[in-house]
Amino acid sequence: MAAKKDNPGLQVQLKERINRLQDQGGHFKRYASAFRYHGNALTTLRDNAFDDELIDKALLDLNKVWQKVPVTKTFFITGYGNLDLLLTSLKNLDESVILNAAQCLQTLLAKEEGAQDLFIRHRGILILKACCLDFK
Repeated sequence: MAAKKDNPGLQVQLKERINRLQDQGGHFKRYASAFRYHGNALTTLRDNAFDDELIDKALLDLNKVWQKVPVTKTFFITGYGNLDLLLTSLKNLDESVILNAAQCLQTLLAKEEGAQDLFIRHRGILILKACCLDFK
């Protein structure tokens, strides 16, 4: 036991490992906070289909969290029905909801091949085209 205390190399390694664990804990806290924020916005979007103000705020929140923590985009893509919620927002009558839904789509589809493929398979291009034609 005394040999371990006298070994400065071992103490340095131990301090480095502790620092690494603390850094990983900080990342985990940040990701956990982002996923909680993302989940709240998604729940608001799902549960308030007829409240344009809440939908608008939820879309803004999703866009913010996707820009700050891009990993959350993958979380959104893999959730069943999430993209359909976003595409449904493009059919809303409120222009600010449509604008925020389009901004979310732009953020989501940028550099995300899985999202692009899902967007095409869910007839996203047709929905986006219809949205553009409605506001010509």
